Amino acid sequence: MLAEDQEQADKFLAIKDDLPRIARVIYVDPRGLWNYCNPLLRSYGEMEDAGEKTEAEAFRSAAEAGDQDDVAAICYTSGTTGRPKGAMLSHRFLLENAYRIMAAHSVRPHAEYLSYISPAWATEQFMGFALGLLAPLVVNFAEKPDTVKRDLREVGPEYLLFTPRQWEMLASDVQAHMLDAGPLRRALYGWAVKTGAAAREPGAGFLQRRLALLIADRLVLRPIRNVLGLSKTRAVLSGGSGLSADLFRLFHALGVSLRNIYGSTELGVLSSHCGRVFDPATMGELLPSDPTIAQPIEAWVDANGQLRVRCCAFSGYLKNDAATAELGRADDGFCTGGCRAAR
Repeated sequence: MLAEDQEQADKFLAIKDDLPRIARVIYVDPRGLWNYCNPLLRSYGEMEDAGEKTEAEAFRSAAEAGDQDDVAAICYTSGTTGRPKGAMLSHRFLLENAYRIMAAHSVRPHAEYLSYISPAWATEQFMGFALGLLAPLVVNFAEKPDTVKRDLREVGPEYLLFTPRQWEMLASDVQAHMLDAGPLRRALYGWAVKTGAAAREPGAGFLQRRLALLIADRLVLRPIRNVLGLSKTRAVLSGGSGLSADLFRLFHALGVSLRNIYGSTELGVLSSHCGRVFDPATMGELLPSDPTIAQPIEAWVDANGQLRVRCCAFSGYLKNDAATAELGRADDGFCTGGCRAAR
């Protein structure tokens, strides 16, 4: 078990008798813990020293004894259709989803990623943990919810995943600032957004795409991206629920290529917008799979109008075989409950 400081260690000591399986508590910040004599406590520095001798070998042996299909994490469903269920996610499943995202969005090694979504959400297990190790990414963590906007500007991430609510808040901030601006600045902003939107239409002319967009970008659009912390983005994703097409068009006009991502805790990330041109009203296209891990994703609409998916999936619900069986089998295609396939 890992504890940040004295406060977290004290919380553990208060309930340690109820946690008999905890063998060791590693604390990072030693301040206030110098006189603690509990044998379960050990500093991070001590663990590093000991790890060079004995514990590193034990860890290596335990890791080598593991299997790709062992459970790596348990993420609970949202409970929107019933009581939350613990979805068991294997190492294979996490790596497969990380590969889907990496291949679809050309994730480059050592790119900056801002982690804001809770790790309790399966998508952050795919992005912040599995993809962070596989790519690998430089994973930055927001200090707290109140500082996310500041952290976003400070980090300037290349890859980012927000829920629709966060994207709506960013758009509202931009619109609110423009309402407080003077008539000239509002007019310039309106012209720049229209120019940015028109320049990205398939039928846009050369002068509109190059000259007008260059002027709008230098005067308005680039400064807005800098203020938002989105000036270096290569792929920014929205997932968790639907986001209006109007918001997609606004961010695209600002020069931020926002994309939808679709999936579930049980089946992972199934589809996303890819490439430079896509329809924001859809959920994109099926993502590629790593052939060394899993077969390609297959999706179809059955006779009842339900989206069925055949793919590498989770390992079942924790202590709930009945709920697991309701999803169907991989060979027959899992039942998603959705009525439209990704396009």
